[in-house]
Amino acid sequence: MMEFNHIGIFVKSLEIGRQILTETLQIKNWSEPIVDSIQGVTVQFGYDSTDICYELVAPNAKVNPVDNVLKQGKNILNHVAYKVDNIDQAIKKLQDLNNILISGPVKAKAFNDKKIAFLFTKLRFIIELIEK
Repeated sequence: MMEFNHIGIFVKSLEIGRQILTETLQIKNWSEPIVDSIQGVTVQFGYDSTDICYELVAPNAKVNPVDNVLKQGKNILNHVAYKVDNIDQAIKKLQDLNNILISGPVKAKAFNDKKIAFLFTKLRFIIELIEK
């Protein structure tokens, strides 16, 4: 079973992204920034009044998944994330449905070193899987 977790948004700067989402969506509950040297990013989570979680993802290293996306102006609203019990089984199930694994599984600091993976769907959006 996949359990909704967050919506991931790529930004050049956490500060600017946080300011815009706070103004636009009245997000007030922000986590501390989390540096993930494996991914080459810094992330921060914010929650709106209905507890929907938004993840801002900003580059913090020369090699990172954010810069090219921002440069192209595509997939800024980058991914929808779900928690799963067994990431390998979830990946296989999604691949069997013709979704393409584009990254992972790898450990992620933002999720206490739990494994994450990203898949590109037939509808041309990205799903992130987070192992519980």
